[in-house]
Amino acid sequence: GDSGYPLRPFLMTPHPDNGPEPVARYNATHKTTRMVVETAFGQLKMRFRCLHSTGGRLMLRPEKVAKVFVVCAMLHNMALRRQLPIINGGQGVDTEVPVPPYLETDSMVEQDPQGVEVRDQIVSTYFSQ
Repeated sequence: GDSGYPLRPFLMTPHPDNGPEPVARYNATHKTTRMVVETAFGQLKMRFRCLHSTGGRLMLRPEKVAKVFVVCAMLHNMALRRQLPIINGGQGVDTEVPVPPYLETDSMVEQDPQGVEVRDQIVSTYFSQ
């Protein structure tokens, strides 16, 4: 997630400062990766309007929504292999992923201590060489 999301063990956010070189490399990699994910979400939302807020909402249990999303991703990959165009009807789709209501807090930048530990371990393991 971007800096608007709270840091959690399962949700990495950028390091708040671009301090030492390993942290700067982590932040750069995080930004690049997030952009790829946001682009993928944007393409999925264009191809499958049910995934975009203007096309309706998936009024399903989270477990079922996850399955629908996986199926949409699989169908999208099949369409890409067959070079089928995304028919968007001329409407742009934002690639920003909204913060789910259950993650909203008064302080969106609060950092979970376990999240900090996981992020520090990632920086140490993959970006300190």
